[in-house]
Amino acid sequence: MQQTVKEDYRTAVNGLGPNIIRSGLVGALAFLQRDKSSDAVRALFSHLAGAGVPQLVPQRDSDPAAWIPTTVRELPLDEYMPATREMLRVIQWLKLAVQATLRGE
Repeated sequence: MQQTVKEDYRTAVNGLGPNIIRSGLVGALAFLQRDKSSDAVRALFSHLAGAGVPQLVPQRDSDPAAWIPTTVRELPLDEYMPATREMLRVIQWLKLAVQATLRGE
């Protein structure tokens, strides 16, 4: 990844968790999706898609920036809340990975 993309990725990862707390999972993903042409955001959606959140079954050969927000919007409430909690766990892990990977850069 280029340095600019790494910094944009770090910003996206660090902002996603608080944004979920403030706006909910749907709102946070919609906010992230507005910049889906960014390499950093595309990478983040790809990482979220591969995280194995049980409520978000990947759609084969589909753009994660498109199917993740759509899938989350269609979740029933009894699946939305666990998906939100699991996504917050994934984001916490990504934040730690970004800190470890980009330390000193």
